[in-house]
Amino acid sequence: RGVEHVIAALPAVPSAELLVLDAGVPDGAAVRQVLARARRSGVGERTRVVRAADDTAVAAWLASADVAVCPSPY
Repeated sequence: RGVEHVIAALPAVPSAELLVLDAGVPDGAAVRQVLARARRSGVGERTRVVRAADDTAVAAWLASADVAVCPSPY
């Protein structure tokens, strides 16, 4: 939730890549929606969704990031 705000900001940062961690229940429709939004925004080639199977995987992805964003619609 709220990832649409990050996707909307991504064109302003041409050197950035967006990696969305899917740490919840796999939802193919939600992943397709995120990737479609990224393509429509012109940043599809810089956007990936990866499945983080457990807390160790989430921690590893976060440790490898230059910046971490936790978007929220609230």
